[in-house]
Amino acid sequence: MCNDDEEVSKLPPLKSLKEIEPSETSMEVVLVDRRGDSRLKELEDKAQELYCASENTLVLVEQLGKLVAIYMG
Repeated sequence: MCNDDEEVSKLPPLKSLKEIEPSETSMEVVLVDRRGDSRLKELEDKAQELYCASENTLVLVEQLGKLVAIYMG
């Protein structure tokens, strides 16, 4: 993986990430299967409901923060 300043903000392709030996990098990657994780789908649905019902960005941010804290701990 390239640690060039220009490329550091870009997410490498999944194929490239799979080819890296975990012991050979300081990067940490989490792979999430959105289709296979029903709790994540619930979280996304509730976040969308909050977004649609919200009239105030600050209140929305607070509600989303609480929602994520409840779901993710």
